[in-house]
Amino acid sequence: MGSGRSGAPRVLLLLIKQGANGLNLTEAQHVVLAEPLLDPAVEAQAVGRVDRIGQRRSTHVHRFVVERTIEENVHRLCQQRAAAMDLSAASIKRGAGGQEKGGLTVRDVALLLRRPDNEEEVMEAEGDGDAELAGQAGQQQQQQRLDPRQAVAAAALRRSGAA
Repeated sequence: MGSGRSGAPRVLLLLIKQGANGLNLTEAQHVVLAEPLLDPAVEAQAVGRVDRIGQRRSTHVHRFVVERTIEENVHRLCQQRAAAMDLSAASIKRGAGGQEKGGLTVRDVALLLRRPDNEEEVMEAEGDGDAELAGQAGQQQQQQRLDPRQAVAAAALRRSGAA
């Protein structure tokens, strides 16, 4: 948080899931996001705790993402979801939008588990490779939404060769 009345800097550390709800922190100026989340709305809500009506100073958001780790993939997926949410919100305002179901797709899990240093694979997976990711033996499966526990289990089975 900004400088206190005594002039010494004050800091308030909160976990994003606990600190993102029900707080107005208009005395703060900086928000530090130390780990990426899959839900861009939670991050936006955490930033919104500081960037409120009554805030007299500009809000600075600092985001840390560890290179060449799964955090890069999580951050990339979060950005894609945020963009999709923006498009969905725009279409709802026009009256043409539906509502997307929550959860991870098989493609989302595959993108999360790819190595960040192999950018070509990531780009291929973002293109037309969905069918290959969903079913390896030439079987075309429809993309399905999984809750996070199912997604992790499916990824573990795929990696072990059991799927």
